[in-house]
Amino acid sequence: MIVADFEPVSLNDFPGRIATVVFIHGCNLLCRFCYNRELVLKNFAYVDKTKEFFKFLKENGIKSVAITGGEPLFHPNIFEFLYELKGDGIETKLDTNGFSSKKLKIALDEKLLDYVAVDVKGFSDEEIKYITRCNLKFRYFADTYRLLKKYGVPFELRITVWRDFQKETLKNFFMLIDSNDKVVLQKPIVDKPLLDKRFESQLKRIDFERNVEVFMSYFPKTKVRNIL
Repeated sequence: MIVADFEPVSLNDFPGRIATVVFIHGCNLLCRFCYNRELVLKNFAYVDKTKEFFKFLKENGIKSVAITGGEPLFHPNIFEFLYELKGDGIETKLDTNGFSSKKLKIALDEKLLDYVAVDVKGFSDEEIKYITRCNLKFRYFADTYRLLKKYGVPFELRITVWRDFQKETLKNFFMLIDSNDKVVLQKPIVDKPLLDKRFESQLKRIDFERNVEVFMSYFPKTKVRNIL
């Protein structure tokens, strides 16, 4: 029971590929701006589309899959799932929150991933604790980042702009990453139910364009992507 749902065709989720997007049950965070409530909260009835998903891949000759959640690395059967995909010759892209570096290392050691997108939740321990409602540290993200650099797998760092970031609060991030790394800024979803219903009003007050300017001043190659 791993696949909650899947999107048959996507042109945007796996850079340079036409891919199927698969949504995995479960997450280790409770991000205030999260809109995938049914994947995160345990009070939702689990739907299992695993067999339907693999049947679709085989019948349609799909060769690229983007794996998202929730947090895919949080699922106990994620490695079995990845092995099956790679055994069928499928390229895999993983979306992760960056707080499971040990499991990510296993996946990289086993050559189970072709691309990784890391969702950067915040730039200090305080920000991360506030937005995820979990006691996690910025250094956990730093561990994941260094791991990806070491293994050389293509990756991107995605940032949902959930507040107006200041240059002072971004110093940990700017000091850590390479200016040539791929940084992607995303607008938050505000038209779907969020895990924290009270957070919607804060998201609507954000000056997204100003945040883009702040990042562009450090990383001229910063990309902007709207979540649809």
